[in-house]
Amino acid sequence: MTITHLNRYVDLEIIERRGIVVGIDLRFDRKVMIKLLPSYFSDSGVFKTRFVNTLEEVQRLRHKNIAPIYDFGIVDEAPYIVMKYLGRETLSDLINHYKARGGGIPLHEVTTLFDKIAIALEFAHQKGQVHQDIRPSNIFLPNNDKPVITDFGMVDILAEATDMSLTDGIFGPPPYLSPERISDQTIDKRCDIYALGIITYQMVTGEVPFDGDMVSVYLRHINEQPKNPKLLNNELPDSMANIIMKALAKQPDDRFISVAEMADDFRKSSSHIAHENHVATKKEINANQSESSNTSENRTGSTTVIQTENTASTLLWLAIGGLGVIALLIIIIVVAGSAG
Repeated sequence: MTITHLNRYVDLEIIERRGIVVGIDLRFDRKVMIKLLPSYFSDSGVFKTRFVNTLEEVQRLRHKNIAPIYDFGIVDEAPYIVMKYLGRETLSDLINHYKARGGGIPLHEVTTLFDKIAIALEFAHQKGQVHQDIRPSNIFLPNNDKPVITDFGMVDILAEATDMSLTDGIFGPPPYLSPERISDQTIDKRCDIYALGIITYQMVTGEVPFDGDMVSVYLRHINEQPKNPKLLNNELPDSMANIIMKALAKQPDDRFISVAEMADDFRKSSSHIAHENHVATKKEINANQSESSNTSENRTGSTTVIQTENTASTLLWLAIGGLGVIALLIIIIVVAGSAG
């Protein structure tokens, strides 16, 4: 199916690698993002029911950091989802930008991004929605530091649509999958906590903890402890590194009990960063003021010397001038006396 089958929408362009069409909603005269799913997904009547029920639940997730779904349906047996237009840039793009410059995102930016993502995830969890596929490429950044999460419910929809196994890649990219998802165990909101830990690790270091071919990454998630992010970013506070490592615990029971708990600890660690930034800024200001004061004193001293030199010079010339006048008067008197 193409967007031309949807009478109220006109396509503008395709966002590369995201499977999203940018279009115009003629009914409301607004720019939108449209996700088109393969028509064979709807072969099953069970899928159609799951598709509608899941997206109706997602539509009720009204939060400024969760992408609103404007419309969805099935036309000519092909499912489509219409979302708010969020631009092109994602958190993945931002991470890659800083990685190209040799590191992670600056920590003060990380704290802002993390807080907004965590608040949105906690909101969804309280509404009974587990994302299951949270990753940088589905977190859009329409306004720099205001992340918006997309694709809630997509894992449930796709799982119902196909019999593909996990290794077929349908359930999300390997770097962000929790061990229990890879092992096909029962999952809950703590799989999102694990993925958020991976994302945060990547934000502060520029790297995911486990990389390589798909199968080896799966095995490393299950069996290998990640390298402490502090080793990749020595500016990272120990407290923040510990938070990330706890989120990446292999067993769900060893992680945070909620995103809210993780966020609370992260804010405390972030306040430490804010304090250090404040102290550093204050020291810089004081140093600048001291430098300005020294410069001013030097200028004042120089001016005083110049003024003293000028005064002495003036007095000397006045003395010479006075002596000259006296000598002239004596000559006049002598000449007048001789004439008399």
